[in-house]
Amino acid sequence: MLAVKVPLQTDKWLEAAVKEVWVMPVCYHQPSIEELSSLLKVLMQVCQDSLIPDIIKVVHSYLIAHVERFHVGMLIDLLDKRSTNNFRWRVARIKRIGSIGEKVLFYTQYIGWNSDSNEWVTPTSDRIQLLHNKRKEIVRDWEPFRPRIGDWIDWHNPITREWYQRQVQCVLNTYRGMPYIRLTNLANAYRDFECDCLDFAPCGTFT
Repeated sequence: MLAVKVPLQTDKWLEAAVKEVWVMPVCYHQPSIEELSSLLKVLMQVCQDSLIPDIIKVVHSYLIAHVERFHVGMLIDLLDKRSTNNFRWRVARIKRIGSIGEKVLFYTQYIGWNSDSNEWVTPTSDRIQLLHNKRKEIVRDWEPFRPRIGDWIDWHNPITREWYQRQVQCVLNTYRGMPYIRLTNLANAYRDFECDCLDFAPCGTFT
């Protein structure tokens, strides 16, 4: 596939030429040499003569660095830092994958937000986390849907990154034509969420 040059907000040009990449997310980072050296000293003190098997385990865990597949269209958890004192984890979609030299970049869009909030993020940033269901399986996408009154949905807590089952009690439209949803919590109390701070998925996707 031919490289496509995409203008950035700087004087540089980004060459986007791939649909997917295999990288090691920050949540899978392996121990540094210093950390391994410190661990080795502890092992030597504790294990003494039976150290060999433990060294093999450490070296093996270091060499099999966990890499993950990221692709265009994939959904991720992305930490929104636009508001200085109000960081939120939001579901975002990878719209494009490109690079500047050897540096890989993801062009992302927060679900429910317009393109003004789109941004470039490096895949090794601590702002990116994979979406996992309760079985620890990676969830890359789900079919878009419009919740109806009485539906149970999976709701994404932007503070804890956890997913919870909630029931839709009311669906309205704001002046922007986007859904305004009232959900129940486990105590059957009500809580309202505007679309721009609401991430949800079909019930059972994550819970």
